[in-house]
Amino acid sequence: MRWIVLIAFFLHDFIALSQCSPAPPADPLTCGSSGTAFGNNANINSGNTFFHCSTSGSFGGLNLNGGELVICGNVTITSANLNSGRLIITRSATVTFSNNVTLNNGVTLVNYGTLNINGNLEFQNNENYFYNAATDAQATISGTIIFAQNDNQTGYLFNRGYLTSGAFQVRNGVRTFCLEDGSTIRTTNFVLDNMSENNPITYGSGTTGTARIRYTNNFTINNNIPLTASSNINICRAPSASVIGGSGNRGSATLTSGCSDIAAPTAQPSSMGCTPLHAQLIDFKIEKRNKNEVLLIWSTAQEINFEHFIIEKSTDAQNFKPITTIKGKGNGNIQAYNFIDKEVNTAYYRLKKVDKNGNFEYSKTISNVVKDNQESLEIHISPNPASAIIEIRISKIGTWNIELCSVLGDVLDSYTFENQDLITLDIGKFEKGTYLLKCTNGKEIIIKKLIIQ
Repeated sequence: MRWIVLIAFFLHDFIALSQCSPAPPADPLTCGSSGTAFGNNANINSGNTFFHCSTSGSFGGLNLNGGELVICGNVTITSANLNSGRLIITRSATVTFSNNVTLNNGVTLVNYGTLNINGNLEFQNNENYFYNAATDAQATISGTIIFAQNDNQTGYLFNRGYLTSGAFQVRNGVRTFCLEDGSTIRTTNFVLDNMSENNPITYGSGTTGTARIRYTNNFTINNNIPLTASSNINICRAPSASVIGGSGNRGSATLTSGCSDIAAPTAQPSSMGCTPLHAQLIDFKIEKRNKNEVLLIWSTAQEINFEHFIIEKSTDAQNFKPITTIKGKGNGNIQAYNFIDKEVNTAYYRLKKVDKNGNFEYSKTISNVVKDNQESLEIHISPNPASAIIEIRISKIGTWNIELCSVLGDVLDSYTFENQDLITLDIGKFEKGTYLLKCTNGKEIIIKKLIIQ
């Protein structure tokens, strides 16, 4: 009896610990509370943290070289070199890569939200991890997921959610697939070729539940190896698909023939918004005083643990140098600042906002130069203060996303408008107080103060 109890005890521990390892990094609780705002040509080196909180954006030239990029909003990445480091897509985010994505060496790609890759996802060299990490996480790779093609190269794929790929191609080397209960992989062709280990697919949810792999054309296992030691892995063969081929076998996996497609899970709403740096800029503008002087004017909605502004100046909009430092005023709701530059020719300016802990981010760039035929962006709110209906007049026609935020940066409501220069909003349901209206068209962002009374 004693031995039975001991065996049951060890079996209990074994089952409890039978889960995918290493586990994915946690979904961040905040985004933008520290680090640098993500933009074009970002070089994210070891020790750097970048973030993207906007509801839209399109950037290229990403170089991930050992640092971390956290994305809380929606973004399209047109070109990227993922050499090492970590990229985390939070539950509130949608990230689209316009081209192939290669995990070069020591890259961790974590998806808690929605990931789209318009091309292949390729694992090269060693210690690359891809986590589809939430039960409602959705990842779609239009091309092929390609694992390392040389001996002794390692790659790891963890799926807890819904993963769709044009094909899987797994060759040589050492790698692990770990699938959890309720997860789904959908693909056209699944090929394991020249594998060096048995049972490359493991199940991470003990002895109960099911993880499914559905294929619509071919499923091939070569090199006379078993696919998995778990009967909780279900291979779901579509009605028109071929039987499993190759010299290997499915191992302990169950097989369902003629199974219908598997619907995507319903995404769970996320209450996590983007936490701004501790001085949230309302506006930043420039006024000419005379031929040789300009007045820089800006204001903030809040200042919590904020240290100072550094005004930076450039003659070419690329190479900036600091010209002065202005200390933050404190924790009041609205703070106003100004600075006169008396040495002006052609000049571009930006603000570097620095917290007490050293985190910083940059404002937009403004200039005393107005190019020919350049249309300036202006947004006017009327009435302001308001109690019920407001009108927003925008000087540029296009697709605009408008967010109503608290002064702490929490998004309270959002609206999208196309090809309208006059927008009407009903703000009567909101309590009296000071709010921010954030207006963006994907290229430009303007934040305006709104008072509801």
